[in-house]
Amino acid sequence: MPMHRWSPVLCGVLAAITLAALPAHADSRPVVVELFTSQGCSSCPPADKLLGELSQRGDVLALGFHISYWDSLGWKDPLSSQASTDRQRAYARRLTGGQIYTPQIVVDGANEMVGSHREEVLTALREAHPVAAAPVNFAADRRSVTVGAGSGAGEVLLARFAQRRATQVAAGENAGRALEDINGVEKLTTLGAWNGTKAAVPIEPPDPGKGIAIAGRHDPRRRRAKERELEPEPLPVLRPPLLRHPHRRLIKLSPIRAGGRGKKIPAVRRVATRRRVPSRRVR
Repeated sequence: MPMHRWSPVLCGVLAAITLAALPAHADSRPVVVELFTSQGCSSCPPADKLLGELSQRGDVLALGFHISYWDSLGWKDPLSSQASTDRQRAYARRLTGGQIYTPQIVVDGANEMVGSHREEVLTALREAHPVAAAPVNFAADRRSVTVGAGSGAGEVLLARFAQRRATQVAAGENAGRALEDINGVEKLTTLGAWNGTKAAVPIEPPDPGKGIAIAGRHDPRRRRAKERELEPEPLPVLRPPLLRHPHRRLIKLSPIRAGGRGKKIPAVRRVATRRRVPSRRVR
């Protein structure tokens, strides 16, 4: 029975989820690499390819989170979800001053970089030193999972992902291309609470071609007061967010009212400007 690791990480005002699905030593766990990507983004395929390479490493858990804000710009990504977008925004509040972009990689919940910048990603992996907080065992038939005794308290979550998915893109920036996505996260579900003592939870085994991973999340009630201190002032509801894209364009999402005999007007439009935005941020 393979050994897995529980390792919760706090991310900004939300609890980030660190997942473990690979064998690890008694005092370590795999480094978690999260790629925020979209099939509608022409800069993303090189990052998707890099994620696929990293997924072959025994010391890395590589997961693809497909965001939803590209879906109205020509192509609806079949793996996209608002949950993935929300997750990226949670990281953004802590790591990028609120900016979101694709492709973005977050290494072990602590460092972020452009997802296609191979050397930066590999450097971050070399510098990561993940430590396990408690052992996690999947049953041989994958119908139950046991979280051992350890430090901390929180929730146990289960990530389900497609190990490999091929898509023929028919529109958008990648129109006409055949794209392959590795370990695309499809769903995160809560299995139950964990208070530091050993606990076993039944689960449904993965379907053919699918994978599962265990996630740990801190109990938000223990951090609520501190999180309120760290939480930035909320943006006005009608203020359109500004998204930075590695193509050095600014993409502005602007609400547009529909009118005229039920005519549907897209709720999102892309506005290109002449302003050049560097692909690297000055920290």
